[in-house]
Amino acid sequence: MPGIELTVAPRLTNELLADCDILFVNRMIAQPENMSIEEMINGWRKEYGFKLIVDNDDHWDLGRDHYMSSDYERFGVSKTIVDFMRVADAVTVTHERLAEEAKEFNSNVHVLPNAIPDYDQFKCKKQEDYLVRLFWAGSITHLKDIELLKRPLQLIKRDKAKLVMGGFARHPDWVRMAKIFTCDSSYNTEVIQAMQVERYYYMYSKCDIALIPLLDTKFNRFKSNLKILEAAHIGSPVIVSRVHPYLDFPEELVNYVSGNDTWFKQINKLLKDHELVKEQGKALKAYCESNFDFNLINLKRKKIFDEVSKQGSIGEVPNDVHEPERVGELSGDS
Repeated sequence: MPGIELTVAPRLTNELLADCDILFVNRMIAQPENMSIEEMINGWRKEYGFKLIVDNDDHWDLGRDHYMSSDYERFGVSKTIVDFMRVADAVTVTHERLAEEAKEFNSNVHVLPNAIPDYDQFKCKKQEDYLVRLFWAGSITHLKDIELLKRPLQLIKRDKAKLVMGGFARHPDWVRMAKIFTCDSSYNTEVIQAMQVERYYYMYSKCDIALIPLLDTKFNRFKSNLKILEAAHIGSPVIVSRVHPYLDFPEELVNYVSGNDTWFKQINKLLKDHELVKEQGKALKAYCESNFDFNLINLKRKKIFDEVSKQGSIGEVPNDVHEPERVGELSGDS
C-alpha cells in the first residue's frame, strides 16, 4: 500500500507505540493482568496519540459446534474481541452482514472485502498434470465440512481424477480429514503439508477444480468468500455449498451444491467436460478480478486510514468512504 510505513510486531513495546499513528489489530491483542481493555487502550492512546482500528474477518461468536468454542469460552475470547471493538476508533469487516453485527458495538464500521493481490506468492502458475485434480485446502477447523464430501468422493472414478488436499498437520483430526478426502487410499491422491502463510498459495498450483464444502451454521454464514477468490485467482472453477458466504455469485460461474445438484453430480459434470473446466475457471477469474479488485479495495483502506488518523476523537470518522472510480486518478498512474 503506497504511503504506508508498516511494522508487523508479535508484541507491543513503548518504542513501537511512540512511533505509531494507527494501531491496526486483527480481533484483539493480549492485555496486561489487572488492567481492563478500556484502561489499556485509553491510557496508551492518551500517552502516545495513536488511533485504534480493529479488523474482524470472522464472527466473534463461534457457537458450540465450532472446533475452538471451548477455548473461546474458557478464556473469554469472544467478550475480549467485542470489548476491543467497543473502544476502537474504527472497525473493518469483510462484508455487509458482518458489518451489521459489528455496528452493535461500534457505529464506525467499514466494509473492506477480501481480495487477492497479483503479487509474490499469488503470481504462482498452475502445474500441469495428466489427471484433473479435485482440490481442497484449509485448516483443522473444517472436519465437519470435509465430512460432506465423504460419500461423493467415494463414488468418483479414481482413474479420472486426482484428489489433492492442502494444509495437513500432525493431529488426529487432520488424519481423519485426510482419510476422508483421499478415501483412505494413496491411489491418485496427494496430501500437502501446511505451509507458512507467506507461501501457502503455492498449494493452489495443484488446483484444477476447487471443492468448497461448508455447513450452514451461524459462524460459517459470517465467514468471507475467500476460498472462491483463491480458486478463481489461479483460474480454477469451484463447486461450493449453496450457503453464505458463497451466495450471490452468478449461477453460470459457480457450481452450487443443493437439492438435486449434489456434490457427485457437480463433480461428475466438470470431470466429463475439460473445456468447461477451463472456460468456467477463466470466466470466474475475470469476474473476481473485476468485482474484488485488490488495488481499488486497498485505496479505500488507505482512505479510511487517512480519515481515522485525522479524526479528533473516537467515532468521528465519516462512514461513507467510497471506493475510487479509477485507480489511476488517485494513485498518479497514467
